[in-house]
Amino acid sequence: MIDVFSEVDEELRHDKLKQLGKKYGPLVIGGIVLFIGAMGGRVYWDEYVTTQRIAESEQYQQAMTALAAGDRDAAMTGFEALIGEAKYGYGLLARLQAASSYAAQGRAEEALAAYDAIAADGDLEDRFRDFASLIRAQVDE
Repeated sequence: MIDVFSEVDEELRHDKLKQLGKKYGPLVIGGIVLFIGAMGGRVYWDEYVTTQRIAESEQYQQAMTALAAGDRDAAMTGFEALIGEAKYGYGLLARLQAASSYAAQGRAEEALAAYDAIAADGDLEDRFRDFASLIRAQVDE
């Protein structure tokens, strides 16, 4: 008799699990698929950003190498390209380096204008704007 009751209990549990599977199974599977898709998207985005940063870094390094070699025109071309395209910090570095190069070439008006543009850029953090104002004051002297 006890075996009959345990078999009936087991059968009831099995039927309830089937019902739960039919009712919530698609939701669970959908959640798993959504989670995996989100993780894949996150990995893809991280790879994309890393690739972009590496490309900007290489472009900045090429411009700095040209500047160190004395080829100011090639360096300025590289910096200006970065100023227009960079998204991950190298644009600001290129702007500062271009302004510094203008000052080193004796092109004070262009240097002052470049530093003023950085100081007035509301998208930058205050510390970078303040730095540009400080360097501008030194160039203006």
